[in-house]
Amino acid sequence: MMRGRGPLARLCGAWRRNIFLRLGFGIFLALAVSTAIYTTYVMQTLRVEAERNLRERAERLTAVLSQALARPLFDINSAAVSSVVDASGATPEVLVLRVLAPNGAELASYVAPLREPVAALHVRRQISYSDARQTYQLGSIDLAFSRQKIDQDLRRRIVDMVAANLLLALGIGMSIFLVGRRAARPFADIQASLEKLTHGETDIKLSGIGREDQVGRLSSAVLRFRDTLTRLRYAERQLRDLN
Repeated sequence: MMRGRGPLARLCGAWRRNIFLRLGFGIFLALAVSTAIYTTYVMQTLRVEAERNLRERAERLTAVLSQALARPLFDINSAAVSSVVDASGATPEVLVLRVLAPNGAELASYVAPLREPVAALHVRRQISYSDARQTYQLGSIDLAFSRQKIDQDLRRRIVDMVAANLLLALGIGMSIFLVGRRAARPFADIQASLEKLTHGETDIKLSGIGREDQVGRLSSAVLRFRDTLTRLRYAERQLRDLN
């Protein structure tokens, strides 16, 4: 006993027989590719913008800290330097802040307590102090600024955008299916009517009658063919009766 065809075989058969299926798939594929390209572009733009904003914030913070540390370093006021460095912990994005002497020696530092490693943006800025006579190079600030917040925001946006695109793809797919199914109905009626006519049946139904497009004209042509065939058969019967 032969087994029925599997789902893949049935799908391949429908693919070969149904032009609307191929057309719908082509439209869906084009929309999916264009949506993927657009989503990639938007996410890359958002990433670059978030990266730039984060760097600007880190650089503003190092500028403020360098100004706040200039006088204490010039006066060799270790307590004031440590106070400014410890106060940087009030900014949640600060992971590590080190104040370095011109020779690279660490003068003060702050390290945020972390339970797990966090990606960071590193910024370095020179500390200088100027009086009426000259400018003194007092060292530098080495700052590690957390990327955790922008990474979380980007992941959330990616998830939201992917979910929105999936819903859009589902809506487009359903629309293509419904439109294709409705568009295929007149052609199915024409095919069924022609098959009936080949078997001598003239009781046909055409849903495309009354339309002004190609489907309507094709349906009208089939109907005229039915009428012509009916007249020819009637004429043949009359000719046989006369003989």
